Amino acid sequence: MKKPRDTRPDSQRKALRAETSCAVEDRLSSRQIKLIASISAAFGLLAAVVVNWDQLFPTPPENRVEMAWTHRCNCVKGWLKSLRSDGFVVQDFELKDLEVTRRRWNLPADFRGCHPAKYLGYAIDGHVPPALLRRLAAERPEGIGLEQINNKADHNGQGQGSSTEETRFELVTRDGKHRAWP
Repeated sequence: MKKPRDTRPDSQRKALRAETSCAVEDRLSSRQIKLIASISAAFGLLAAVVVNWDQLFPTPPENRVEMAWTHRCNCVKGWLKSLRSDGFVVQDFELKDLEVTRRRWNLPADFRGCHPAKYLGYAIDGHVPPALLRRLAAERPEGIGLEQINNKADHNGQGQGSSTEETRFELVTRDGKHRAWP
């Protein structure tokens, strides 16, 4: 069957073709917009999950340690590595000055170590070994902090071999008294 000949003037035919062409372009643009919107929504959702990861999937408090240190501290890296390899999630902050953090964390005045830490509300001073932190979590003794008494210990709380002094830890009570622990 033969198609009937369009008898409209050229200007009307061109206008009709332009409208038809715009409609096709509009449909393509609409599809493209939907695709872009879908991709943007997916990335937005992914970004929201990443930014709020800690709220959506919180680390149990028994596994979380906060630690501040200065660039002058040469011993913190070993302690960080020891804690992390034992399953602790350590949020560490390298700071120029620790005094603001000491005040904000309400650390006892005699806690003067180069990398103060907080664990389950306890102030930590020195290289407290992961096993002792786990014991602290299990027993929850009355106190505000745990302090390493000598600095002859390595990051696992073990003596370095050159000293005959045994590494000791003391629990600090709310009234500022120290007692051997454990």
